[in-house]
Amino acid sequence: MNVKTIRLVVLLALTVLSAAAQLSAQSKVSGRVVDESGEAIVGVSVIVVGKANAGAVTDLAGNYAIDAVRPNSTLLFSYLGKDDAEVAVEGRTVIDVVMKSSKYAIEEIQIVQIGYGAVKKRDLTGSVASVKGEELSSFSTGSIAQSLQGRLSGVEVRTTSSEPGSTLQIRIRGTNSIKGGNDPLWIIDGFPGNANMLNTSDIESVEVLKDASATAIYGSRGSNGVIIVTTKQGQAGSTQVEYTGSSSVAVIDHKLDLLSAQEYMLYENILNNKQYFSEKEIEEASGTDWQERIFRPAVTNDHSVSVKAGTKNTRISTGASIYDQDCIIRNSSYTKASLRVGINHDISKQLNIAASVIYTRTLQYKQNGILSQILMATPTLTPYTDDGSYTSLRDYYSFSPSGLKNPEALVNEKEYKWSSNRTMANAAIQWKPFAGFTWRTAFNAALSDARQDNYVSTKMPESIGEIEISTSGSTHITAESTATYNFKRGAHNFSLMGGLTYEQSVGEGVSVSGTGLTSDLAGTYGIASCENIGTPTASYSKWVMLSFLGRVNYSFRDRYLATLNFRADGSSRYSKGEKWGKFPSMALAWRVSEEEFLKSVDAVNNLKIRAGYGRTGNTAINPYATLDLLTPMKTVFGKTTYTTYHPSSYYNFGLQWETTDQYNAGFDLGLWNNRLRLTADFYYKNTYNLLNTVDLSGSSGYISGTKNIGTMMNKGFELQLDARVVDRQTLKWDLSGNISVNRNKVVELPAHTDVNGTKRSITIINDYMNLLREGEPIGIFYGYVEDGYDDKGKICYVDYNNDGKINEYDKQIIGDPNPDFTFGLSSALSYKGFTLSLYMQGSVGNDIYSLSMASLCYNYAGSRGINTLSQVYYNHWAPETPDAAFPALTAGATASLKMSDRYVYDGSYLRIKNIELSYDIPMQRLGFVKRAVAYVSAQNLFTLTSYPFYNPDVNTYGGSSSVDQGIDYYSYPSTKSLTVGLRLSF
Repeated sequence: MNVKTIRLVVLLALTVLSAAAQLSAQSKVSGRVVDESGEAIVGVSVIVVGKANAGAVTDLAGNYAIDAVRPNSTLLFSYLGKDDAEVAVEGRTVIDVVMKSSKYAIEEIQIVQIGYGAVKKRDLTGSVASVKGEELSSFSTGSIAQSLQGRLSGVEVRTTSSEPGSTLQIRIRGTNSIKGGNDPLWIIDGFPGNANMLNTSDIESVEVLKDASATAIYGSRGSNGVIIVTTKQGQAGSTQVEYTGSSSVAVIDHKLDLLSAQEYMLYENILNNKQYFSEKEIEEASGTDWQERIFRPAVTNDHSVSVKAGTKNTRISTGASIYDQDCIIRNSSYTKASLRVGINHDISKQLNIAASVIYTRTLQYKQNGILSQILMATPTLTPYTDDGSYTSLRDYYSFSPSGLKNPEALVNEKEYKWSSNRTMANAAIQWKPFAGFTWRTAFNAALSDARQDNYVSTKMPESIGEIEISTSGSTHITAESTATYNFKRGAHNFSLMGGLTYEQSVGEGVSVSGTGLTSDLAGTYGIASCENIGTPTASYSKWVMLSFLGRVNYSFRDRYLATLNFRADGSSRYSKGEKWGKFPSMALAWRVSEEEFLKSVDAVNNLKIRAGYGRTGNTAINPYATLDLLTPMKTVFGKTTYTTYHPSSYYNFGLQWETTDQYNAGFDLGLWNNRLRLTADFYYKNTYNLLNTVDLSGSSGYISGTKNIGTMMNKGFELQLDARVVDRQTLKWDLSGNISVNRNKVVELPAHTDVNGTKRSITIINDYMNLLREGEPIGIFYGYVEDGYDDKGKICYVDYNNDGKINEYDKQIIGDPNPDFTFGLSSALSYKGFTLSLYMQGSVGNDIYSLSMASLCYNYAGSRGINTLSQVYYNHWAPETPDAAFPALTAGATASLKMSDRYVYDGSYLRIKNIELSYDIPMQRLGFVKRAVAYVSAQNLFTLTSYPFYNPDVNTYGGSSSVDQGIDYYSYPSTKSLTVGLRLSF
């Protein structure tokens, strides 16, 4: 054997040995793939990176196995709707993987709830916005509505007060009605309900139907938009338990810069035009910072547990939560406890029954009317006198105003307690006798009772004790039956739905009061011991509505879509001959991305153009507004008192339905495998036969009445943009933003004349502050325009008609509470197990009429003795400072104040609502814990605004009112808080 042969044999032997070594180093890798809730995922593709033929697919249990995998290999897990996961083998033989849902999953798999049904998002023809429950529960809040603020285009959420438990105002695409409510319809699991019944942890998803082509199926109830809430439902498979808990500490966002004790004395010396306080008293002055004394750090605890379980035929879901929030004002709090149970059972392949119950108990202790007293309280005085009794602020100094009260006494000796119980129970039966056909009948009952206790003890200065108790209850019943038939004929797809619904609502209330308590021991339960018992009052109302509805969904070749809706509502509120309202709608959509000429464009994976029209109505009147009512009264004949009745002073015109026609055009665009998604909508709404209360001539025998008075228009633009900026295995960055622009205009009024808004009185000012005028937005501020100061520092006003007088003929439009646009922006940056998220929202271009600033800073005309902002003292008019911000410190300078532009401020703001840092704790070794996320977050950390009072996001008289917008009158201060929490899945 020669040398070459020996070399060849050795080389072959080494090659064989090397291959054998490599084969012996390879091993079988197996494991299980589950989602975030621990459920097995079937059909996940698992491949070895770099080896095209090495891979597997998970089975029904989520298991997979791959032979001959090298220790340094990497496995790639892929599944539609989930983020890809790359996992290094690192010598392991068992690798379990949790795949997270992709926010940018292909939209074909997304199901969206619509009225009386659900469709794939790709098949939507109307304007519908949606948000997942996990986004809403990203920070602790007492209501679903609050968590929606800034998240969806076209949905404006404004706080009437930052006090926990207060009402939030929601407007979808502007204001439609003057007299009627403008709040949207809430649908919970298919039935009308109260959103405050739920904790955000109960929510699976929220869909907002915005345009009339989507809302018309709800007829008169959907005139202001519809918010559909779907709670978490049971699933077949293993039992899933989820726990969410958090604790937070909140403090007042900022305190107002009020006069100190020394500044107050100097200020009062000027106001009294004499040396009331000596230099020695000023130098030695001490007292109380009432903001510091009454406001406190407030703790909130939010805990919820949900259990989902099921077999092949039966699925159960339960949830319980407790939300306990202390308020920043002492002796006030808000507590809400809820319990939810749902069951869904398949009796057979054709027959299904489902039932659910939601119960909520709410308890709230409030401190009504105390904020103005905190700010106005005398800073030189203490809460208690030397003998331990409360200091009486109203008569301590000769100039102290009679309306001044001790905040410490108010906190301790006045109690406002509100409690309620709400129950929503429903049951449904669903029958599928043959393929494509479904018949469903359902019944829902929503019951509520509430009690309000107002109590003033005898320890309150100048009080003999007061009690007022009122109770209310309501029963709302809904019954509906619908039939749906889905079928396909070649390239044509049809879905037909028809049905009828019946609604009935009954409300009752009782109130009783008394004064002159003999003892404080029993609180409001001691009302029988009051020396003076007021006349009890009671109320009752009932309305009924019967509706017929139908819908046709059609698609051709999966690219041309059409929807037709019709609903007829018959309401007991309207007069004979006007009881029925008819509400049709239609919408068309073209999935351009399915056309051949666009399929070759790789960058565009979704493009859909939509257009629609619809009509909705509004039952904007009270149940008995079209009836001639009698009012009870007491009449004395001789020495005897008799109960009599007289005709109401309210005249009832022949009323027609308030109706809104809406047109919508928009498009949905997805680029680069939906990493960039854009939704844009343009809309035009015309509301006619507006209902409102009008004043009548005294000669008619009536004072006022309800009448169809005119027309109003809303038009706007909405833009929603979502992007995955970075999409790597260990690093992901998502951005989401929206902007909403709405322009409102009153088009027509009776005789083309102005209609006054609301008159407000705050002692120093008593006048109308807004109005309705053709060509202008609803709720515009109307008043006088200032023209500097005279030579004595008194405010002057512009005499627009040059008649030498300043009167109502000189009033002008001085502000607009409607924003130019609202916006929201969120960001989520994830690296391995860490996620840093940011959420901010704001409003631009809206004005605030601050009755708070007017009352606090200009009340020295007839109410000397109250505290005020320090800038009033340091920046008031004097001969040497003629351009000062505030008039001269003399009674005459503010003796004739008017509703003017002085109190109108720019209400624009940008607020960082939430910043959160979370960590997804690896839990592979703990089999019973599927996922654990710990987080720390800060809420309302920063607000950028020029508004000088507590909170620019304010609307004291808002809620259902449409005219009184953007007014601040001592609304509750906003808070900023720090939260720590934990989310667990078992």
